[in-house]
Amino acid sequence: MRGFDELVRLRQWRLGEIRRKVEDLEHLAARLRGEIAGLEAAILREWPGGVAAADGPRGRGEARDAAVRRRETLRRSLAAVEAELAATRDEVAAADRELGKFDVLRARRGKRAGTHAGGGRERPEQNDLRRRKAK
Repeated sequence: MRGFDELVRLRQWRLGEIRRKVEDLEHLAARLRGEIAGLEAAILREWPGGVAAADGPRGRGEARDAAVRRRETLRRSLAAVEAELAATRDEVAAADRELGKFDVLRARRGKRAGTHAGGGRERPEQNDLRRRKAK
């Protein structure tokens, strides 16, 4: 039974690690969304007519292009993080299902040990029957 318990603990640890990865990815995605929103607000503040207005007489095309490139890079990064987040959530679900199987096995082992003659723990009602027979 000790090996079984070790295996369960290992699976629980693995599930915890995957859940922590999900949390980290969620925080990263939130940070990227915030950076994108901040950059878009800065673009609108700098060029009230939108990104296209930056090509006006002031000649800020390079600054606008850099801001647009940065925003697109952030959007691609966010898409990659969200894809990894979805895959990691699937890993959590699979690990959770696997751990559930161990719970079923543990319940079956407990049931088998309780009913097996001479092995495992006995049920309280079996103890009562033995005491009555002994009297």
